[in-house]
Amino acid sequence: MNVSLGPVAATTSRLWFFVAPGACEELPALLEWLDWTGIDLDLHAHGDNRYIIAPTAWLASERPSAEIFSCWVRLPFAANHQLPHAVELLNTLATACHQSAVTAALHSGRALMTL
Repeated sequence: MNVSLGPVAATTSRLWFFVAPGACEELPALLEWLDWTGIDLDLHAHGDNRYIIAPTAWLASERPSAEIFSCWVRLPFAANHQLPHAVELLNTLATACHQSAVTAALHSGRALMTL
């Protein structure tokens, strides 16, 4: 990925990539522009009045307990204070989500239609 990442947080089942405001409203049009329409990517955007669990102060590699639900993978700091625009990350994230879905389908024996 040749973009400057902003902060990234993780839960037990998701990664949260923090991007510039407005991504939630732009997501459907960006996915269409990148030819990802009609494919369930399990990719979600959170905009106004939507929240996630605040990450702890620990990095994922330093977390003292598996009971901590949310932690930082990449801490916010001065060098990444300007959040990237969603379009800078979206194609890479969509590709990773699609590859993950295909791999999960192959391991579970489910048929998966790809375009």
